[in-house]
Amino acid sequence: MAHVNGSPLCRYRKRKLTSLSRKKIGLSGRISGALRTVASSESKDSEWVVLGDSDSNPTRKIAGQEANAFFSYADTIWEWEQHKVNYVVAGAGPPVILIHGFGANLRHFRRNIPVLAQSHTVYAIDLLGFGKSDKPIGFDFSMERWRDLVACFIEQIVQEPVVLVGNSIGSLISLMVAAESPMQKGLPSTGVRGIVLLNCAGGMNSKFIMESPLENDDPKYKLFSPLFWLVDRILSTRFIAEPLFNNVKTEENIRQVLKNVYVNTAAVDDELVDLFIAPSLDVGAFETFTNILTGEPGPRPEVVARSVKCPMCIVWGPPDVVTDLEGPIGKFFRELSEKSGPEVELKLVDTGHCPHDDDPETVNSIIKDFLDNRLLN
Repeated sequence: MAHVNGSPLCRYRKRKLTSLSRKKIGLSGRISGALRTVASSESKDSEWVVLGDSDSNPTRKIAGQEANAFFSYADTIWEWEQHKVNYVVAGAGPPVILIHGFGANLRHFRRNIPVLAQSHTVYAIDLLGFGKSDKPIGFDFSMERWRDLVACFIEQIVQEPVVLVGNSIGSLISLMVAAESPMQKGLPSTGVRGIVLLNCAGGMNSKFIMESPLENDDPKYKLFSPLFWLVDRILSTRFIAEPLFNNVKTEENIRQVLKNVYVNTAAVDDELVDLFIAPSLDVGAFETFTNILTGEPGPRPEVVARSVKCPMCIVWGPPDVVTDLEGPIGKFFRELSEKSGPEVELKLVDTGHCPHDDDPETVNSIIKDFLDNRLLN
């Protein structure tokens, strides 16, 4: 892995975070939701059996809600390419790294870390540009850069083979890191021994649907090309984009967007809304937002997944309006699980785009089964 081993990319130092005087902000919202919804095709009836609570009641009890009402894990800072990257670590045992999705941060795994840490060393990381990590103005955000960040984190902080668990773009990052893992090249020192994908995204932004078409793509997506051009123009014009960003990050808008992507609306509590709002008042948050939405989408997960050789557990919430199971990405992973045998398994759950927080009890059980029974510790 030439871009990791022996590279200046991996020079780092870490220290405890001493000051957390941060402003309240928000980084996701209607624009990202609208763009990603474009990539979804119309929902269709599924013949698949869905795990978890099939009750249509959207206020089902959240396991461990009271115990995890306050996120109390200590923040640690790791320096990567002279940028501060925040992470937490809990538990003991074989290592697992949790990688969040667009607009989120490591606190999105608030109901997963305590359970997984009972038998594993759990690392959760704020990707550069999100959470309490730096949001460097002028940084060229891309899937490839986040891949390099996670690969360096494995080599320099974890220092042993890991299992990656990613949601949305975190899933795509997990695939990309696994595809270039030293373990795939017969080097057992560090690398990826398994991955769990939670509703994998198609790219850093919805422009992935404009990339080279695959055999299961719908040609109608090409009709959206003028829309993406217009959005890029709007987001590149600061006096238009900044007021729009300020409107998007309001508590009301964030709460509504989250309810649109969750099946269990009881999970959209004040803590969840705050963890999305809090980082967006940071210096560089607006620039990060526009850079990501106007940047290159990165490689398609269908292409990357074909190079991954380690065991893979795919968790999908079919009601997802962001990456529909009947869309091109969902269809690919469904077919991959059918053709690949026990090395790739697909588990459907009654959730939206964020299964781990929408139905943590069911998803934690799936992840623990994968860690404890599918992989040799």
